[in-house]
Amino acid sequence: MKVIPSVAAIALTMCIAVPAMAQRYHRDRDEWRPGPDWDRTIEVHCASEGYHYNMCQIDTGRGSDVRIARQISDTRCVRGRTWGWNRAGIWVDRGCEAVFRVHRRWR
Repeated sequence: MKVIPSVAAIALTMCIAVPAMAQRYHRDRDEWRPGPDWDRTIEVHCASEGYHYNMCQIDTGRGSDVRIARQISDTRCVRGRTWGWNRAGIWVDRGCEAVFRVHRRWR
């Protein structure tokens, strides 16, 4: 019976410790900032399978930019029509498939 409370205590400690390590604050303001390796350029593959809408979740943050690095599909990828992005990620639709270059920046 003593094992269950111990496991629960360890799990609770891990849940509290991980978010605290992931957060970073600006010295002048109590504003959350991403970790030290966050501001960089990455590439993400996103595909509209079966010509359906798909959201590829990636945090683009504030001040980021997303462009097509390499189109894979025969269907033309048109920004605003068959692909786009917001803070939650990159969306594709109507058969668009591409590798997207995400310039992640935090203003």
